[in-house]
Parts: sequence; structure tokens; C-alpha cells
Amino acid sequence: MPFIDSAFLAIKNAGAKTLVIDLRNNEGGVEEYGGYLYAYLARQPFVYYRKVTVANNKEPTVKQYAFLPPGYEQALPHVQEKNGEFLWPLQEYLSEHLPKANAFNHKVYILTNGFSFSVTAEFASTVRTTKRAIFIGEETGGAYEGNNSGVFASVTLPNTKLTAGIPLMGFYMNTDDRTKKDRGIQPDITLVATVQDLLKGRDVVLEKAIEE
Repeated sequence: MPFIDSAFLAIKNAGAKTLVIDLRNNEGGVEEYGGYLYAYLARQPFVYYRKVTVANNKEPTVKQYAFLPPGYEQALPHVQEKNGEFLWPLQEYLSEHLPKANAFNHKVYILTNGFSFSVTAEFASTVRTTKRAIFIGEETGGAYEGNNSGVFASVTLPNTKLTAGIPLMGFYMNTDDRTKKDRGIQPDITLVATVQDLLKGRDVVLEKAIEE
């Protein structure tokens, strides 16, 4: 991932001692990006996902109504049934990974809000678990424990022609406290911009990170 690699090389060459990562209004993306980015903050070997699941190892019943991404059905024979769950093993970050050579080892601040979810919340969950950063802003929209995403069945409703994406995979983070279900990642410093802040063009959350 050239941008992440070059960014952390530039940070290292600049001799930076503090890093602010702004995850506000970031709706996520490719799963592997979160684990790859975290490897640049990690101080020790880590396992990113505790498990990845699917509903079963059969052809999805929604297939007759939906478009499925290429390769999903072909991968189903690899699904492993264990203790009533169907585990998806084809995910790189289920195994242990090492910190990157140019990993940033100094102070980190992460800015979040309610529009930080999916892969973004997965990354934030791992950072929170390892106590690798100070969080400023608002609770993430994505859950601390994990989320449903990965592969989506795209269904077009027959009458309205509206298209809905149905996630087919469950991602469970390797968190330290699995009692924190149904909530997002809580900030260490809660800050919500007021209407006056917005009208004045002030970013009070970023200001707080710089002030710290």
C-alpha cells in the first residue's frame, strides 16, 4: 500500500514526535487497510481479528435476487464449521503480524465521530485495545466488538428499484473487553462542535489535539 508506506517513511524522516490521525467522517473501505495501518503503530506482534464468520457454507439463498461479488461462492468450500459457527479462514489479519520497520513509536491522537465506522472502527478498536492512542471527539458509529461487512449481496427491489447492500460476513475484533457490546469506541476526551464553532469555521477537536 504505497501511500501508507511513503507517509510513514516521510513521518520518520521528519523526526515527528506526535501523530494525529483524523478518522472523522471516514466510512471505512477495504478490510486489509485497517490492519496494515495499525502495523505502523504497533509496538509488539498483534492479531487483528479474533474471527471472521459467515452464516453458513451453502450457496446464499439471496442469490436468486442479488448480485454476489465474483469469487465468493468459489471460496465457500474453505469455510470451516466449528462449535456451531462457520469460520472464514481466508483473511490475512487472522494470523499474527509484526510491527512495520518504520512504525511510529511516539504519541498518537485519534479523532473520531459518529461517522467513523466499518473498517475505520475496526482500526480504532485495535488501537483502543492496545492503548496505543488518545481518542478525542465523539463515540464512533462502528462497534467496538466488530461489524458486518466484507462481502455484500447487492439486491435491487422489484418495485422501487432501490438497491440495498446486505453484508454477508461478520468481523470480530481481538478486543481486550468483550463486554463492551453494542457500543462504539468511546473517546478519552469528549468534544462536540457547537453551531457557533461550525459557523466560525473552528475545528475544536483538532485544536484540542494540537493543544495536547
